[in-house]
Amino acid sequence: MGRVTRAAYAEAFRKVTGRPLVRLPQMAGRTESEIFFEALALNEATAPASAATDEEVLGRFAAELAPAFRARRALLTEQGRLLPGALAAVTEVGGLPGVVQTLLTGAIKPNAIENCVPSPWNRSSTPRSAGTGQRSSRRARCC
Repeated sequence: MGRVTRAAYAEAFRKVTGRPLVRLPQMAGRTESEIFFEALALNEATAPASAATDEEVLGRFAAELAPAFRARRALLTEQGRLLPGALAAVTEVGGLPGVVQTLLTGAIKPNAIENCVPSPWNRSSTPRSAGTGQRSSRRARCC
């Protein structure tokens, strides 16, 4: 996990729980709700007494996490790194007829949108119209 992500999680966690985020669970392949609730346990933190349900406390965390990521948006492209082979794979798959590339994430919608920013690996891609495989003149949208 990168420093930018950790800093955003730490800020949101402190605002919701009033405690520092000292330990963060493994994040790969997990949704933000799983990460958050495990972080509560790892850090011996509890949900605020004013939160009636798990969904409510998760909603508060999501509401704090979105602006924490937004405040660090520039850092994502400055400090982010492209995994080896990713650009070649995306380029190759993008050229296959009948294939529509999509993004699936366990992130909350506002964070998925914040992370869908122009970057070295997606600037040159041309979106295809869903279901047709035909090149589209429209810009890709995140949502």
